[in-house]
Amino acid sequence: MFPKYPIRFMKPMIRFILLGIFLWPVAAHLQTTELSLVQAQDYALKNAYQAKSAQYDAQVAALQTEELIGVGLPQISGSLQYQNFIDIPTQLVPAEFFGGAPGSYAPVRFGLPQNMTVGLSASQLLFNGSWLVGLEASRAYADLKNKQKIQTEKSLKSDVANAYHLALIAGENLKVLQSSREILAKTLSDTRALFENGFLEEQDVDQLQLTLNDLDSRIAYAEQQVKVTHDLLKFTIGMPLATDLKLSDTRESMVAQASEELLSAPFSADSHIDYQVTLGALGMQEINLKNERAKKLPTLAAFYNLQTNAQRPEFNFMDSSKPWFPIQLWGVQLNVPIFSGLSRNKSIGKAKVEIQRMQDLSAMTREA
Repeated sequence: MFPKYPIRFMKPMIRFILLGIFLWPVAAHLQTTELSLVQAQDYALKNAYQAKSAQYDAQVAALQTEELIGVGLPQISGSLQYQNFIDIPTQLVPAEFFGGAPGSYAPVRFGLPQNMTVGLSASQLLFNGSWLVGLEASRAYADLKNKQKIQTEKSLKSDVANAYHLALIAGENLKVLQSSREILAKTLSDTRALFENGFLEEQDVDQLQLTLNDLDSRIAYAEQQVKVTHDLLKFTIGMPLATDLKLSDTRESMVAQASEELLSAPFSADSHIDYQVTLGALGMQEINLKNERAKKLPTLAAFYNLQTNAQRPEFNFMDSSKPWFPIQLWGVQLNVPIFSGLSRNKSIGKAKVEIQRMQDLSAMTREA
């Protein structure tokens, strides 16, 4: 048996329940999120703008490779053209064909006003040096973007570690100041008691009060620094700034973890991601040189066309008993570059200079 409440008590209870239902998402949003350094780095790899952008670049590079592969596959297209001649074109033919005087011409009109043409065309690239080199370049570009994605993730994890460390330092500095204030406030209270009993001078109390006021100002500044460093960390990992973030690691645990990583991972310049990215960029320049040279090669393609045409005095193209006239052909086309005004030689020379630049940059990256 449920207790019976008067209506004047039921209405406030209903409003309170409804208010709780509406405020529950807000309360859930204000819950504290606690992250260690590793968790913060994992969060950044999934949510930070830099990581997402690098992932998008890698996906686009992979799609570009597939797009270029499609260029070398058969290309098929269809067409439909309808024409309604308001005035049928006029042509002049020798009048003697129709019994006229020699040397004179008679105007005649050929064709019907209603025309429709349906066509199908196909082409196949048989040989194109630039396409073959471009396919190699697109694959190398996709590999380079994957390496740059790894490079971005590594750089992002380093940025998160730095921001996390700054937030820890700011928090510990605030704790030290707050602890000092507790001690100073206790000292001031004891000193004021001694002054009131005549054991100390008022100047001693004033000096401690000024020191306490200065410490309060430093605490207020430190609290602001804690907020700024936490916001910086949240911005770095892609977390909303309204989130209440708590750090679970300490400076000691971070130093121990960093030392363990340095000792457990032997250094190798060849396996360093920055050096691998530089080598990938060098490979792209070498492929660019191959492409400039491949432009001197001929291109060969095959094609096939099928058209069917109907000419009618009126629009009755859906009538299957009326005739359609087909046109069908196939062939091959060879294009041979002969002279480009020496511009292609200059492009080859420019590509060689870029290769030399990337070789120097690779050597510098390896030494660094």
